[in-house]
Amino acid sequence: MRVLVAYETAHGSTAEIAEAIAEALRSKGAEADVKRCRQLGSVDGYDAFIVGSPVWVGNWLKPAQAFLRRFEQTLAQRPVAYFHASGAAGRDDQRDEVVRIMAERLPAYAPSVKPLATGAFGGVVDFDRYNIALRLLMKMVVGRGGGATSGRHDMRDWDAIRSWADRVHEAFQERASGAG
Repeated sequence: MRVLVAYETAHGSTAEIAEAIAEALRSKGAEADVKRCRQLGSVDGYDAFIVGSPVWVGNWLKPAQAFLRRFEQTLAQRPVAYFHASGAAGRDDQRDEVVRIMAERLPAYAPSVKPLATGAFGGVVDFDRYNIALRLLMKMVVGRGGGATSGRHDMRDWDAIRSWADRVHEAFQERASGAG
């Protein structure tokens, strides 16, 4: 099975999640390519797709949204899974809210695509890498949620990411064999 793990990223942490997902798929025998959404001109030759983006202000990044719209017809005919990363998804007390919001918004990007799974993972919040405007916005948002408002905070759970990728691989295999 040839799987495309397409992602968009703002500061690199979602790219690292996409790579970890692809590694987990490869360990199960899948052929997995990792490519940034904004760099893809074609999705020909893939049997299944995993598409992910960070969540900013309750939405995926525009290039990830555009990828889903551009390739909606192809994705609608193959197994698909979505994942998103955010600081809030890395907090047990906020993850369910991220999942709820994105469950409402994701269908608008590509209505005919019905993902077999959706994963919500913690991301990285790194106040020192942000420009002043983004740093102030993030301090306000994160502080309102009770989080730390300075420094670097990596909330990615690599075991959970790999476990999710394993389950997605199983779902893709079941779908390919006609069992799902």
